Amino acid sequence: EKFDIDKCMRRWVMMSLSTKWKKWKSSLKKEHYDAHETDEERLEDCDERVLPDQWTELVRFWSSEEGT
Repeated sequence: EKFDIDKCMRRWVMMSLSTKWKKWKSSLKKEHYDAHETDEERLEDCDERVLPDQWTELVRFWSSEEGT
């Protein structure tokens, strides 16, 4: 492993990271996906922290049945 973390602390760190990751994805979707009506508009509103290729795939996923 890359980091030497006590098992008890590792569990807390992983839970904290999981919560933060979910909140970030939720805010990303709300601000850059839900704020638009078409995928064309959504694709143009890529957050600067997301790579354009990844944003395209994310928009496609959120627009699919699996992503809803």
